[in-house]
Amino acid sequence: MSRIGKLPIDLGDIKVVVNNSNIELKSSSIVRNYSLSQGVTVIVEDNKIKLLPKDKTIPKINMFVGLDRSNLNSIVLGLKAPFKTTLEVNGVGYKFLIKNRTIIFSLGYSHEVFYILPENVSAVFEKPNKLILSCYDKITLGKVATEICNFRKVEPYKGKGIRLQDQFVLRKEGKKK
Repeated sequence: MSRIGKLPIDLGDIKVVVNNSNIELKSSSIVRNYSLSQGVTVIVEDNKIKLLPKDKTIPKINMFVGLDRSNLNSIVLGLKAPFKTTLEVNGVGYKFLIKNRTIIFSLGYSHEVFYILPENVSAVFEKPNKLILSCYDKITLGKVATEICNFRKVEPYKGKGIRLQDQFVLRKEGKKK
């Protein structure tokens, strides 16, 4: 079996309801559902979730055990504490405003760019050029971050644009005389 699939998932204060291949995870106010891959069973004991293959003769079943364990672990981690991503906006005159559930970007275009946040994503700006996104769903947070970064990609000469805080941008040298 895969090394990741063997590890149990510690639940903490999260409640779990198992119905056949569907798992319902409940935190204080958030409910998440996950359906297991075919051929994977779940055991809940001692406030931990353990995944096992139903039949070891099915080819590549261990791969699905590891996949389901990894997905369930990210759901549990998101329910314990939301995931956070920090975006940087670099450039002269590049800025943004947050009104209700809408982010308004001024990115050097002739118009402003409006982005409506999904229900479970929240945004806060720390400094004039830093935007902090948080969500309990890792996949949704990644999609929102990439959609925002695609409004103005980082150009390699001056480094202007929107990027993730830890993202490395290879800077190019300009023309020489």
